[in-house]
Amino acid sequence: MSTLRHRAFTHLRHIAGPERTRENNTSLAAGLAFIAGILNSVGFLAVAMYSSHMTGLTATLADQLALGEFTIVFLAAMGIFSFMTGAAMCSIIFNWGRRRNLPSRFAIILVIEALAMLLVGFMAEKIRD
Repeated sequence: MSTLRHRAFTHLRHIAGPERTRENNTSLAAGLAFIAGILNSVGFLAVAMYSSHMTGLTATLADQLALGEFTIVFLAAMGIFSFMTGAAMCSIIFNWGRRRNLPSRFAIILVIEALAMLLVGFMAEKIRD
C-alpha cells in the first residue's frame, strides 16, 4: 500500500474512531460540511429544490403551502420526516455499538450514510430520465 494511501486510511480511522483529537474533530466537521454541500447541490439538480435538511425543507414546505403546491409540500414533509428518522436510526445504531464497545461505531454510521447517498444518487438518475 502506498504511503499516501496508508496515511489517508489512518487519518480516516482516527476521525471515525471513538477517541479523536480537536484536529480530527475539525477535519471530520469540514468533511461532513463538504458532503452536505454536495448533497444540497445534487438535490437541487435532481429535483429542482434544495434539500438542506431542516432549514431548506422547512422553508420550502412553508413557501409551497402558501402557494398551494401540495405535491411539493408532501415532498418537503417527506424530506423532513426522512431526516428525523435518519437521526433516530443513527442514535439507535450508535448506542448499539457503544453497548458492545465497538470502536467502529462512528464508522458504521458513516458507511450507512454513504450507502444511502449512493442509493439516492442512483434513484435521482432514474427520476431525471
